[in-house]
Amino acid sequence: MQQIRSFQHHEESCFYSAILANVQQVITAINPQGEIIFWNSYAEQFYGWKREEVLNRPITALQVSTAVLSDAQQVLSQALSAGHWEGRMIQQGADGQRLPVYTMISPIHDDQGQLQAFVCFTENISDHLRSEQALQASEERFTKAFHASPMAMLIVDCATATILDSNQRFVELIGITHDELLQHNINEVPLWSEPAMWQRILAHVSRTGSVQQLHTHTRTSGGKRRNLNLSIEPIEIADRASLLFIIQDVTEQHRQRTQREVQRLFFEQLATGASLLTIFNTLLQGMERYFEDCRTTMLIHNAEQQPTAFIAPSFAASVRAEISAALAENTSADPSKLLQPTFERINATHSALGRLLQAQGYTDLWTLPVYNRHTTLLGILYLCFEQPRQPSASELEYLNSSMSWIVLATERRSSDEALRQSELRHRSLLNALPDMILHLNQDGVCLDCTLGEVLPATEMVNVVGQPLESWLPASVAEQIRHAMQAARRSQTTQVIEYHLRRATADSDYEARVVSDSQGNAIVIVRDVTERKQLEAQFLQAQKMELVGRLAGGIAHDFNNLLVVINGSAALAADSLHQDDPVQQDLQEITHASERAVALTRQLLMFSRQQIATQQPLNLNELIVNLNRMMQRLIGEHIHMQLELASNLALVLGDTAQMEQVLINLVVNARDAMPHGGQLTIKTHNEFITPEVASLHVGLEPGAKVGLIVSDTGVGMTEQVRQQAFEPFFTTKPADKGTGLGLATCYGIVRRHQGWIGISSQVGLGSSFSIYLPQLANQQPQPVDAPRSAELHQGQGCVLVVEDDPAVQHLITRILNQHGYTVLQASDGQQALQIVAEHHAAIDVLFTDLVLPSMSGGALARAIRSLRPALKVVYSSGYLDDQLAAQTELLAEAPVLHKPFTPQELIRCIQAVQQTT
Repeated sequence: MQQIRSFQHHEESCFYSAILANVQQVITAINPQGEIIFWNSYAEQFYGWKREEVLNRPITALQVSTAVLSDAQQVLSQALSAGHWEGRMIQQGADGQRLPVYTMISPIHDDQGQLQAFVCFTENISDHLRSEQALQASEERFTKAFHASPMAMLIVDCATATILDSNQRFVELIGITHDELLQHNINEVPLWSEPAMWQRILAHVSRTGSVQQLHTHTRTSGGKRRNLNLSIEPIEIADRASLLFIIQDVTEQHRQRTQREVQRLFFEQLATGASLLTIFNTLLQGMERYFEDCRTTMLIHNAEQQPTAFIAPSFAASVRAEISAALAENTSADPSKLLQPTFERINATHSALGRLLQAQGYTDLWTLPVYNRHTTLLGILYLCFEQPRQPSASELEYLNSSMSWIVLATERRSSDEALRQSELRHRSLLNALPDMILHLNQDGVCLDCTLGEVLPATEMVNVVGQPLESWLPASVAEQIRHAMQAARRSQTTQVIEYHLRRATADSDYEARVVSDSQGNAIVIVRDVTERKQLEAQFLQAQKMELVGRLAGGIAHDFNNLLVVINGSAALAADSLHQDDPVQQDLQEITHASERAVALTRQLLMFSRQQIATQQPLNLNELIVNLNRMMQRLIGEHIHMQLELASNLALVLGDTAQMEQVLINLVVNARDAMPHGGQLTIKTHNEFITPEVASLHVGLEPGAKVGLIVSDTGVGMTEQVRQQAFEPFFTTKPADKGTGLGLATCYGIVRRHQGWIGISSQVGLGSSFSIYLPQLANQQPQPVDAPRSAELHQGQGCVLVVEDDPAVQHLITRILNQHGYTVLQASDGQQALQIVAEHHAAIDVLFTDLVLPSMSGGALARAIRSLRPALKVVYSSGYLDDQLAAQTELLAEAPVLHKPFTPQELIRCIQAVQQTT
């Protein structure tokens, strides 16, 4: 068995020895006594000695360098103590050549820990050393070129954005030391103002390999702004991916280009007769482009030393106004005291202009006097800067050139300004008129004209030198010619009216024709379209108001009838058994009465005589609450879109009535789209200007809340649109509508102090616009829920004042049946007489608001002056404008609206009796 193990061990040793002997790397082994015990085939090729020449020989017997021999024992000792050693060495081959190598030495121990040998792995690093030397030489050349370059250069680490190095030119450009620069990353150096620029550069380099001609700017430590062009290339520095920035300062090129452009534009404007304002704005803006970080202002004095300020448009409008005021304060002193330019810091002791600019963030103010050719002070040029700075020689040269252009423009323009201003004054008087003024010769050819506001901008034509027929219809031209002849004969003004169809809209015109001494004609044409529309709207509004008053009067009388019908039917039903066949007839009477009540309420809403319970209301909430109901109303074939404004203002309104307006408009839109379409409900805040309000009768200026309901339905003709709000007018079949839907909307909106209008075109749909006044106090007030009173037998005395005998009789019957003593009067005078003669207590006054001799409110106050404890209940079939204005009257007592039921009457009387 021992022989078998020995044989196996021998076989394994032979196998591993064969591998080590033939591997393509120098492998040698040295025993603890320093003798070579292993030398593979690759070692023979590397050193030039055969295995048999070196085996069992001490390493000192080899022809190697003295330095290696002296260090060999020390290296072996270090390998033994540390368990490993590696490093560079210089060794010598059989031919005497010195070889730079990299050697790794490891000690080998047996199972008992006894040192057996040292294994050495050696690699020739001659090529590696040559590459290192070449790279080092290349880096030295790059470093020399980098630091000697006239272009500013910068190296940045890609991974960390750290600045690795920069040349002296970049240090001079930025104005900070090299050591300070190396303490920052690229985002902390003012090469760009956009925070994400570094990431964009990395992405661009990754995508395209480099960045070429990236324009940016920086500001030096002295406050001067510099324009830069950046070129960026990827490089590696010490195995670190980096970017090389090559930076070209193009500030002077940029300035020279700006100066050339401004000079060219200046002389073009001067040659074409541009105004001084235009020319000076060009020069001021050119200075701002030249310096880039400044704002400019110029104060020019005329011959009377009256200053005119020219302020660059780069200032905000509010700041320009403040600068004008500050300049006016500066010129209160003698401006001629300013003889020399000043370039100074702004401080607290400066003038109003300086303090204003300092508050805007400017630190330096340059003040330069501008003299004309006669050395007279022409004006003052101001330049303010955000950073402290002093002008360079080239900058002063540019400023001197700009001031010479200012003098040239002023002198060139002043010679013809007076004549031009005279012509402009006369022309502007004519052009300011809204009318078109034509000067025609006897043949109807236009000699001169002002178009005013008569023709739309899209139809502006040059009519000078053209006969009337070339730009007017033949019929209109003929009318004007006849008027010209009549004006010449009679020497009076002839007035004609005509209508024109235009691309945008039809228009109505009035032409006044007069004849001059040469027989020519002056024709003054005015667009009277809006006036005629307003007249038509006013007539329509008057008609609606009259119809509303008629509807209110009818509803008042009808409500009294309904009180009697409802009350009598209710009393009859109470007196019969539930199974009595007459009960069904009474129910039919009640149902018909309820429908009549609804019709009456619609009439009252249209006529604005329905009492509304108004409270702070948010139209957005109202629309959202009705959204599901409206979806069911319009059906699935119509798509409804809500465009509700955020922060919508509140209005003062009656929720139920405004819900009825919205439902009526939605149903109207649905009926206009039988085959489907788009319904849009939009809300917004809007301020109606007096100019806009003047175009619409009934629309008052001020802050409004707009509600717009639009559809894509069949639309309306102009005649239908004008009659849409009239009661009982409808285009629907007889069984499809009553004609009160839109009339009710009109009445409710007008009752809410609002305005409603229609815009529509046949085939393109309709849009209803409602504008309600915004509530001044936008904090909604909580509304107390009404408390229901339990109905029971009452007691006490009620004075009933009602001018309709049937209604009075019914109220008396109802009150008597519920235990009340009733006193009856037909008007206020009779009621006062009853109070004076009736010495017993009267608990409640139940009076109609509208009475023949005096109003119910006046009656209540008169009786309360005699009996302060008297409780009051008002009744009304409608509320006219005079009573609606008396809000304190409606606040002091409840109002029972006609028609009412017996239960509502008794509940109201009992509720007011329970109040303290």
